[in-house]
Amino acid sequence: MLLTRNVALFRLESATFADALTSHATLGALAFVDYEMLPHANRFLSALPGELDGYARQVGCDVIALDDGAAVIHTTATDYVFLGKVTRYPAA
Repeated sequence: MLLTRNVALFRLESATFADALTSHATLGALAFVDYEMLPHANRFLSALPGELDGYARQVGCDVIALDDGAAVIHTTATDYVFLGKVTRYPAA
């Protein structure tokens, strides 16, 4: 997660999407890749996809949601593949 643009989505473990959006400006990460990541997406409520679409549009970058056991494998910052159940929520 630290290689992504921001780690605000990690707040969803114990907070709301509104809290994640509010803290977005203060939870920047290394930004080696141009997306944000939500690990363990399958552990959240079924309403999650609609919320992630709105979050991605509001913060202006794609969100990649990984279920338990899924991964993103990079060969470069822009060349990667998904393993397991991964859903991408585009910013636009």
